[in-house]
Amino acid sequence: MFLTSMSYAITSMPNSTGKSGPSLSVSRVDWFPCYRATPGETDDERLFARLADPSGLEELAKIEALTNPLSRFRSGSVRLLPEAVQADEDLAFVAQLPLILVRDSRSRFDDEACGVWYGGSSIVTAIAESIPYRERFLAATNEAPGDIQLTVYAATLVSNLHDLRGRRHEFPELFNADDRGPAQELVSNLRHIDSQGIAYESNCDPGGECVALFRTDILRNIRLVGQFRGLWDGHRIVRVLGPGQEGNEDEWVQIWP
Repeated sequence: MFLTSMSYAITSMPNSTGKSGPSLSVSRVDWFPCYRATPGETDDERLFARLADPSGLEELAKIEALTNPLSRFRSGSVRLLPEAVQADEDLAFVAQLPLILVRDSRSRFDDEACGVWYGGSSIVTAIAESIPYRERFLAATNEAPGDIQLTVYAATLVSNLHDLRGRRHEFPELFNADDRGPAQELVSNLRHIDSQGIAYESNCDPGGECVALFRTDILRNIRLVGQFRGLWDGHRIVRVLGPGQEGNEDEWVQIWP
């Protein structure tokens, strides 16, 4: 279940040309819950397993842990979460990692300042939005056809977000998958006014809604939903399967597309 209240303010931001950019309302966005889909194993774990000599994995892991934000978070050297989220140390990194992870290539609402916590209004939306990014990684690493793991988490979201929902026709450049410059420029301007994030329509799941959060203190009660299986054919993820009724992993059912 998710609830969204009426908008209550208008914010206009200049763009790089000095002219006024999009005027966006700020809406109350409360989702009970919000969903996030992530790889079942981290990309560095997959690469280590394929490239490293097994006899040297322990030393390699020690070196890698010096710069890996997840390893540093688990060791206690990175603690940026509010206490309400930190209560469960096993799941705390799920909220914080996307904001501190440095990427070689940025997503639509990532900019140079910080990462973004992406979420969807449903499990299907969250998974659908994650598919293009996962496919690019699997293709770049020449992953052989087979099953891949996806992990889905849920969290309670209580927020005030700049709202792009229903405005795709006004700002098509912000939804252009081939040119992320306008969207990243918008994010840069929003960060300067301490925005909590953006609510927008899904590009990958018609009718679905998404959020791009710039902070994690608006998330509560992060918990694991379950493990899902994607079927990778060497070129794309053709479908995603989830546990059957009552989480029965002996009865996998197709949930996407």
